[in-house]
Amino acid sequence: MAKLPYVGVVTTLRDDGSPHSTIVWVDVDDGKPSFNTATGRAKPKHLEHNPHASLLVVDPNDSYKWVAVSGHARMTEDGAADRQAREEVRRQGRVPVAQADRTARQGAD
Repeated sequence: MAKLPYVGVVTTLRDDGSPHSTIVWVDVDDGKPSFNTATGRAKPKHLEHNPHASLLVVDPNDSYKWVAVSGHARMTEDGAADRQAREEVRRQGRVPVAQADRTARQGAD
């Protein structure tokens, strides 16, 4: 995953328990998948209320190759700025999104 820019679908749970799925850029940090989000968005709010999340990543070159993980996500600000800079490079000239200030790292507890 480090060589190609992968996007994935992260699903968090709303306060009422219904799923909320969004597209995210995916990295791997210390062997665990991670993605950026920003304060004030739905994902951090959902994860603070309920840390359960799932992430699905499909190989853009072969849809038969995919990985799915689920478990508890942990919010951290460590490394968020570096991750945001990598994401901007991946967009190759597209307008950068608002500066992300938090990162969700997902791993089984």
